[in-house]
Order: sequence, then structure tokens, then C-alpha cells
Amino acid sequence: MKHIKEYKWHKILNNNRPEKGDYVICQEDGKLDEFLSLNIGQVKYIDSYDKIDTLYTVGYDKISYEVRSYFSKRIEYNQYLRNMLIEEIKYWSKNKEDLEVILQANKYNL
Repeated sequence: MKHIKEYKWHKILNNNRPEKGDYVICQEDGKLDEFLSLNIGQVKYIDSYDKIDTLYTVGYDKISYEVRSYFSKRIEYNQYLRNMLIEEIKYWSKNKEDLEVILQANKYNL
């Protein structure tokens, strides 16, 4: 689990940020917060405007019908996509298994 990163502002300034292909757990205030914090997505695109403003396009495999309207569908990935800012990405890792451990720990309040 040493590869897990948690978002902090000082890490942005040191170029410690998610890369294309990394797995992520996001957090967003609003209707999608529960879905995003309980599911693992994968970074598909990165649009960088400057060192701070970067838009990450995150893909999700399984989307419930109730939240589909908040995502766009990409046929080539067969995934639902959502644009996220760096401050909305809570954890990221090269390994999906690392993030599954975090989800399990949160589920049981460990």
C-alpha cells in the first residue's frame, strides 16, 4: 500500500499528482458524493491548463441507473466518464487492489 497517494496541496507543487491510467477514489460535494467515494475509477484523460488547474477525466465501469445522467458515455472505453478537479481526487494508485483495501477499511470503519 505504499503506492497510495492522498491529495494535499503541497504535493501538487511537487508534481505528485495522478497520471493517465492511475486508479482513483474521488470525493465531491453533492448528489454523487456517496457513489464516488464508494467506487474506484480510472484516469482516462488529463487536460492541464496550468500547474494548479487540471481537469481529470475519470472512467467508471459500473454505474447505477440513478446516477447515469451525471456521466458521459464513451464507446471506445465502454465506460461512463466524469470530469474531476485535483481537489476532488482523494486517493490514487497505480494498483487497483490498493484502493480496494481503502474501501474495505472505510466500510468497516478501520
